[in-house]
Amino acid sequence: MGRRAGVGLTVAWVVLYLAHNDFWNWRTLSWVGPLPAGLAWHVGLCLAASAVFWLFTRSRRSSGSGRLAAPPGEERG
Repeated sequence: MGRRAGVGLTVAWVVLYLAHNDFWNWRTLSWVGPLPAGLAWHVGLCLAASAVFWLFTRSRRSSGSGRLAAPPGEERG
């Protein structure tokens, strides 16, 4: 994984973490389809977090071995 990709995924994780605190949506009585707005927000947030963490794990894979790559500065035998 390149350094730029790692920084981008870390920024995406921080944005998702901050978006989880949906203080603007606590007293909303609106609905999104069959779901209350707060629940619909968390469904979307869960899907986005799943995609980001999937990308984290895919970016840590070493090429072709199927094992996780060693962190920088460590070697695996």
